[in-house]
Amino acid sequence: MVDKAAVIEYVKLVIEDEVKRVTGDQFLCESDLHTILVDDKSSSNPRETIVGYPTYPLYREIGNMLYQWLENKECPVVNLPKYDLLDEKVYVESRTATFATITPMLDGMTSLWDHWGEEERKYRIRSILTLLGKRGILDLLGIRKTVGTKEILPCSRKVLEDCFTAKHSPDSSSKLSVGARALAKHSHRDMSTSWWGVCTGTEEAKNEHALKIMNKILDNATWLNTHWLPQDIIILEARHKEGEL
Repeated sequence: MVDKAAVIEYVKLVIEDEVKRVTGDQFLCESDLHTILVDDKSSSNPRETIVGYPTYPLYREIGNMLYQWLENKECPVVNLPKYDLLDEKVYVESRTATFATITPMLDGMTSLWDHWGEEERKYRIRSILTLLGKRGILDLLGIRKTVGTKEILPCSRKVLEDCFTAKHSPDSSSKLSVGARALAKHSHRDMSTSWWGVCTGTEEAKNEHALKIMNKILDNATWLNTHWLPQDIIILEARHKEGEL
C-alpha cells in the first residue's frame, strides 16, 4: 500500500535522477530541478491542503499533492476557488484532459505499488511528472495561470519575508519595512479596520503588525500568481479568501 512518505521520497528520487540525465531529455530544465531539491531549513511545515503558500523543499509539496490526488481521485487544484475577475478559464479547459489521464495512473498505484520494485516506482512517478510538465507542477504548487503569468517556480518563503521586511528607505534612519510602508499607505481603504487592523505605533510595532498580516495571507492564500511587469519586475500576487495582497 502506497503512503504519503513513499510518494514524497520517490518524487525526490526521480528529481535527483533527472538532474543526471542528458540535457534535452529532462522534463524540466536543470535550474528548475535543482530548485525543487532545495531544502530551506527555515521553512514551516508543509501545507495540509493546496491552500496556502508552498513550503520548501518543493519536492515534498509535489509529493504531498500527488498523494492527495491519489487518495481523493481528483487533482487538489480543482478545489481552489474561482474568481470572476481573475480569468484562467482558457487554461483550465486545456489542463482538464491532462488531469483525466493522470487520475487513473495514480489509481493504479494503489493496488500495484507493493508489487513494483524501486525502478518501476520511479518510472511511474516520472511518467506522471512528465505529463504534468512545468505548468502542471506549478498547478500542484497552487500557482495560477492568467494572461501575463510568469511561469517560474515559487521562491522560498524566506525570500518573500526578507523582501517584505527590508528597510523601505535603506539610506534613511527610519526602520520602517517595505511591507509596513505599503500597509500604512493602503490600509485606510478598509474603513472598518476589521481585516487589516490598525497600522499605528512605533516603527517596530508597524513592522511586526505588517509581517503578521503577510503571514496571515500566505498561510491561507487561495490565489497565487506570478506576474512579469515592465522593467523585468517580477511580483507575487497572493489573495486570501477574505482579503488580498
